[in-house]
Amino acid sequence: MLYEEYKRVDINNREKNEREIDTLREDLDNLREEMEGVKEKSEHGIKEQLQNRAEELQRLLTHSHMLLEEKAAVIHNLPFTM
Repeated sequence: MLYEEYKRVDINNREKNEREIDTLREDLDNLREEMEGVKEKSEHGIKEQLQNRAEELQRLLTHSHMLLEEKAAVIHNLPFTM
């Protein structure tokens, strides 16, 4: 009789542990999916920032080039204007 009680308790504990393991596996899967989503958002944000920086650098390069061209023209025409 005591053996049967132990056996019943053992079976209940195993079932409880199996349910808990299943819940933990589901939680782990959900966390993995959430992490993947965060990773994708992060990568997208980084790509967008890099694109913005590249565009800004291109604008600065173009502006610097125009300034240099203007100054070169002024220097070139300096003897004529004096």
